[in-house]
Amino acid sequence: QWVRELSHVLAIVGGHDYHNKHLGQPGAIAKPAPAALQRRAVALINQQLFQTPHWLNEPAITERFPIGMFQGLTLGTQRGALRMLLDRPRLARLKLQEDAQADSYTAADMVRDLRQAIFAEVIAGQAVSTPRRHLQRAYVETLAERLAQTGATGIDESRGLARQELRGVRAMLQGKSAGAANATQRAHLAELLGIADRALDPRGASMGAPGARGFQEVNALADPAAVSAEEGCWHQLPVQR
Repeated sequence: QWVRELSHVLAIVGGHDYHNKHLGQPGAIAKPAPAALQRRAVALINQQLFQTPHWLNEPAITERFPIGMFQGLTLGTQRGALRMLLDRPRLARLKLQEDAQADSYTAADMVRDLRQAIFAEVIAGQAVSTPRRHLQRAYVETLAERLAQTGATGIDESRGLARQELRGVRAMLQGKSAGAANATQRAHLAELLGIADRALDPRGASMGAPGARGFQEVNALADPAAVSAEEGCWHQLPVQR
């Protein structure tokens, strides 16, 4: 239920309000969701999903699942949301909204808000918890996945945005790696830098190709035991508004 409600919020980003029109009725059939509402939607997702939802980890319940299943389901939900926020159709709709009106919530605004929230501890020079490290890796991997996609139409600009954002993340990580709180965090930042470097270097672009390890999809409802920390089930839910 938690995921279903959040999917309605996620649909606002790049979304439109649709109005049925009959012959002769004036006005547009679709209007972009207000920029302020889209900004609020991303803020809520950052707060309620990307901030680790510890309230869902009720030991009396989760101890009855296989070890690690809660963590895997949580990360799978987060990864699925990232894929949907950064997918081609949504980014294309955001671009069309940007072109159509001066006051719009742009794709650049969205990735900026996501990066600031997901890497808040890194930016502040604080220690990063294990679930948040997993989320940060999922963000970088999702950008790498988008950058490696081929066969896009001429109106697709998701690869350019992914490349620009990966470069921004890489520069941020390089500036913070020297001041990492501990060895675990230094290794984590080095790993993220490695993923970004391989994605940005054409010789290593194949690491992020769809279907590669780390980007596979699993039907978690059909086989809950198959869910791992790198797989998710969010893609099963409708989000088109």
